[in-house]
This record gives sequence, structure tokens and C-alpha cells, in this order.
Amino acid sequence: MNASRRAKLEAAFQKELAQLIVREVKDPRLEAAGLVTVTRVRMSEDGRHADVLVSFVGDEKIAGARDGALVAFGRMAGYVRGEVARRLGLKRAPVLRFVHDQSAELIERIDRAEGASARGPAPPGRDASVIDRAVGASARGENDEP
Repeated sequence: MNASRRAKLEAAFQKELAQLIVREVKDPRLEAAGLVTVTRVRMSEDGRHADVLVSFVGDEKIAGARDGALVAFGRMAGYVRGEVARRLGLKRAPVLRFVHDQSAELIERIDRAEGASARGPAPPGRDASVIDRAVGASARGENDEP
């Protein structure tokens, strides 16, 4: 499958998956995980497999619910696969694998760390994360090579 066809198919799959999940899939494990978003679909070059990246918006208290949501996605993958293939008019649909997309969470942690380093050094007794320490050291010029 050429790159442009694969890109179009990935976009169509993402759109249909998002609509299907929001409108038709009713699973308490998904509702417990907060707001679920299909962030991207990555298909293999031959189009037989696809990773569906999903992100969750909510506080850290629902982290356990995210694992339950991924299990729910895995259990419904066959149904979702067939339904999306039918809607897109495909003879063969890729095998779907749902994966937690942590990129937004990582960006948020880095933004918080940069904000903390901009305010100055951490107060005594504060348990700073690795990112806080690295960003703070970099801002103070301690990691710069001569």
C-alpha cells in the first residue's frame, strides 16, 4: 500500500473509530476512564495491522481506570474492526491494537517542570521529579559543557 493511501486510510479509520466510540460503544470501563480520544491510527505498510493510539483526559486518580479501558478496547477490537470496515467499504480491515498515547501527559509534565524551574530552586524538603531537577540545572547553566 502506498504512503498516501495509507495516510488517507489512517485518517478515515481515526474518524470512524472516534465516532463509533462516542456514539455506539457503551462500556462502563470507558466511562470510568474519563474523556477518551483517538489521537492517531498507525497502519503497517501492508495494511494488515493498525495501532490505535488513545489518550485519556482526567486526573491521576483514574489511572487504574485507564488500564480497564484498554482492556475494554482490546475486547471490543473485533467488533470495532468489522464495523469500521463495513462503514468504509473495505474487504479486509486491519487487526486493531489499542495503545495508550502518553504524549500529551508527557508534555504536561514537562510544562509543569519548566514552570517550576522558572520560579527558582525548589524549597528544602520538596521531592522534585527528575524532569524538575534536569530542567532546573539546565536553566542555571549547570549542565552546559565548556
